[in-house]
Amino acid sequence: MLCGKIFMDITLDKLEILWCLGYKKQVIDDAFESLIDAMIEKFMQTVNPRYVFEIFDIILTNHEVEIKNCGLKLTGKGILEHLKNNKKCIVLAATLGVEVDSVLKFLQMTSMTQAVIFDVCATVYIEKVCSFIEAELKMLGYNMTFRYSPGYNGFPIENQKVILTLVDAQKIGLIFNENFLLMPQKSVTAVIGITEFNASENQKCVVCKLQGN
Repeated sequence: MLCGKIFMDITLDKLEILWCLGYKKQVIDDAFESLIDAMIEKFMQTVNPRYVFEIFDIILTNHEVEIKNCGLKLTGKGILEHLKNNKKCIVLAATLGVEVDSVLKFLQMTSMTQAVIFDVCATVYIEKVCSFIEAELKMLGYNMTFRYSPGYNGFPIENQKVILTLVDAQKIGLIFNENFLLMPQKSVTAVIGITEFNASENQKCVVCKLQGN
């Protein structure tokens, strides 16, 4: 299992934030542009990204994905289809930290405009965190499927309990509530199928990078 803080230079681009807010080629005034800059800066001062993942051997049956040697199972037609050609999978969890949720809740009470911009920053950033981890895993030699998360079609959200148990997500402060929604909210869990493995010459240095060494 690898678990730790994301040690890399993930940045947020203002044009990317504008695009996600629905602005394409429209002209924006200086005041709104300054507000976006301020919210990006506030977000970057707040975010505390952490991750954990582990690789498991799996057995597929007609109804579920059995995680070998631990007695836990993933259910749903979607995840069965997603892993149909795999004998191993990566279970991943990542979070931006409780601080992001706290600031977002405060902004929702004080300025919805700021809250919307801050929320977009978080959405873009968590996707970048997951993409970074995937890229580093590929450097280890893994040939992987795309990420598939609980709540996707055919992968019931109740599977959050299994995923968080498999990677001991409490280590990074990630839990779920009675509706199986993640807490902190700006978090992601996913299952990635491994189709084959080719050892990378850079395996050791990539592992060190993921661990922050």
